[in-house]
Amino acid sequence: MTLLLLAEVLGAALLVTGSLIIGISGIGLVRLGDPFMRMHAATKSGVVGAGLVMLGAGLASGTVGGALTGMAGMVFLFFTAPVASHVLGRAAYIAGAPITPSTVQDALAGVLPRNVHDIDPARTVRRPRNRQGAAKETTMTAVQIRSDYAQSTGLMADPRAVRRITAWLVGGERQGEALGVAFDLARASGAALTGLSAIDPDAGYRREPVPAGGIYWAARLAGRRRQQMRTQAAEALADFERISAETGIAGKARHEEGPLDKALVALAGCDLVVTPAGTDRLGAPAAYRDEVAALAASARTGPVLRVSRRPISVSRVALLVDNSSHAQTLAQTFLHSGLYPHAEVTVIPLGQQAAERLAQEQVELLEAHGRRVLLAPPIGLSEDAKVMQERLQPFDLIAMTTLSDRVGWFSQIRESAHETAADTASLTLLL
Repeated sequence: MTLLLLAEVLGAALLVTGSLIIGISGIGLVRLGDPFMRMHAATKSGVVGAGLVMLGAGLASGTVGGALTGMAGMVFLFFTAPVASHVLGRAAYIAGAPITPSTVQDALAGVLPRNVHDIDPARTVRRPRNRQGAAKETTMTAVQIRSDYAQSTGLMADPRAVRRITAWLVGGERQGEALGVAFDLARASGAALTGLSAIDPDAGYRREPVPAGGIYWAARLAGRRRQQMRTQAAEALADFERISAETGIAGKARHEEGPLDKALVALAGCDLVVTPAGTDRLGAPAAYRDEVAALAASARTGPVLRVSRRPISVSRVALLVDNSSHAQTLAQTFLHSGLYPHAEVTVIPLGQQAAERLAQEQVELLEAHGRRVLLAPPIGLSEDAKVMQERLQPFDLIAMTTLSDRVGWFSQIRESAHETAADTASLTLLL
């Protein structure tokens, strides 16, 4: 009887102690300054707090089996939770989770790779390293800007159709190539060239519900993202002005900061928008629908030229005619763009018979305007990506209505001709 009473008292004491530790850990999750400190508190709650509660419950049951079950659960927690916590902490460090300024020393600096663009400004920012140990550039300044802007052959743009060109400056790996094409076109057509950088101060700020303590870090990371965007915009504008001075092509720099509508309104005052491929408006790699090219095309203010690589010449152009409403004026809009008037045009219908009939009508329109044009066999919507790529490989520029036509579940399991074209061609023209 005495042993049973002692076990119940000890079990009650362990239950209270474990509950207090869990409560203190909960306060730590809300109040501590960074994910690593909060993870430390959560581990104490999961191992010590929960372990004591399990052991206390086993002793309070008054049976040998209950006590052994509680001890087994506590031992299991001691062996597994620290390993999981270590793996999560390592992943958070490599991913660049913010470190509070109260942390005096980073013991893992130089030991583990770390994405540090969003850490506190009190920390020393180190650029990511490549395999050779050299700092890896991520902005447009890493792209070598070629100076042979006058070497492109053939008439690139009709001066009567292209009077004002806007190069959207967002940074990224292809920004240098996009600037090269923009200066090529400006020199060939005599068009006025504007370098536009646009920053949305609210971009990336999370307004949806977040975990405890997350509102502070959401606002903090949004501020870091805004600062990163301003830095990239300043670098891009500086490079634009430098290339303008080196080539003797007068260019006007323009900076917009505010809601994105202001930038889209600025695009309405030009005949052509030139954007880098694979980059969103924050200067980061993006999916097709999130690219700055797709954003500019959604405004429907005019043609958008998406640049993956800067070609020396453009001799073959393809028009991808799908069954959308915008495809009905694809050839007409391409003719009005005035781009590459001496290039041979191939019209390629996508899929259905309706697209084939529409493609034939557009071939006749192009022929009526004196263009060299061919009607190619249709590309089936169920064809393999490799087959599509082989069909589209010969073309320097591919004009189409969208970067991606994936809508609904069924489209996710088949290849997209638009996405394949965007990956294959040096230039993509969104009309």
